[in-house]
Amino acid sequence: MSEINHYLEAIENIWNPIYGISNDESLRNNTLLYNGNKKQLEETDCNIVLIGVPEDRNSADINQCSKSPDEIRKILYGLRGLRGIKLLDAGNIRGKKVNDRYNALKETAKWFLNKNKILIILGGTQELTVPVFEYLASIKNKVNLTVCDAMIDLDFSRKDFSSRAWLQIITENYKKSLEDLTIMGVQNYLITEQLENYINKEYHDIIRLSDIRGANMNKSEVPLRDSDIISLDFRTIVGKNTFSENIVSPHGIEPYEACKLCHYAGLSEKLSVMGLFETTIDNKTENAPNAALAAQMLWHFMDGVAGRNYDFPSENSIIYKNYMVFLESVGKEIRFHNNSANGRWWMEVPADEGENKIFSCNHEEYLIAMDNELPDKWWRLFMKNRKL
Repeated sequence: MSEINHYLEAIENIWNPIYGISNDESLRNNTLLYNGNKKQLEETDCNIVLIGVPEDRNSADINQCSKSPDEIRKILYGLRGLRGIKLLDAGNIRGKKVNDRYNALKETAKWFLNKNKILIILGGTQELTVPVFEYLASIKNKVNLTVCDAMIDLDFSRKDFSSRAWLQIITENYKKSLEDLTIMGVQNYLITEQLENYINKEYHDIIRLSDIRGANMNKSEVPLRDSDIISLDFRTIVGKNTFSENIVSPHGIEPYEACKLCHYAGLSEKLSVMGLFETTIDNKTENAPNAALAAQMLWHFMDGVAGRNYDFPSENSIIYKNYMVFLESVGKEIRFHNNSANGRWWMEVPADEGENKIFSCNHEEYLIAMDNELPDKWWRLFMKNRKL
């Protein structure tokens, strides 16, 4: 019998009821709270596991986000219940030292992912993404990571490992395991030319804030459809403490868009880990809505999970149409797939293994190919595969 319970600390059954939503109608009624009994962890039939990680000692911004897991829970469980969702709140990860907590998170993620559970990692700071990625890289041939952040958390000085300098652990130590990295919501005036050149050189993808705002919001769904992990920095949202603890940004994705993005992540059948990090919780008036918004984002993620419906090109299904496009300019042929029921698109990219790999794409990529041009995403993934 596993001793996974040694890594987990039970939480109090404290939540704020919402007027008009009874206990039986609330998410709390869909949720099993870990109370210290390890049989709860071993015998649960839940499909989603929430793990709090109250850790911010490696924060580069000192934003006290270790308080957020418990505060977000207070609002989350008062929200409307979700049909088809059974949630286990496994409590908070223990750890006297920072590395102890990283290791405990990695072992706990291993335990639940091996049981085919979908994980919500509620931080805490964003470098907590690393131990979870490391475990997935140890069991999967290829891992897709999507990061939602206004900045790019790389530090070429290599002086420290922190919440602002953690991505290089993944991009440098796990090159062969990292099938694709997408960083979305980036604000160009917050990243250096050196950082941008590095990302482009490694054939990773940067999606600027303007490319997922408003009418473009549906474009954020495409990389999420292929992702194993999404790591979301709460400060990507407009009006949050993007620059420092005391300076907020006038730009960012809107709260509605943040919830929509989380819903897209939930819909992705491939995605098994959703991490929400850097949520500042304190007594300041301007930060009071943060816990409520974070709870709503998690609710929309779970609502997406409840609506999952396996959607991947199949030769045996009449809803998928195939299109072969020959590009005379480069002498290449690209095969596209389209789900006529929901409008989703995919394209095939040659792989070293011999067979083409299928990646999600936008309708625009198909139209670009029809104009006798190589779509940027196709070229990027083609070159990345050759580099590996």
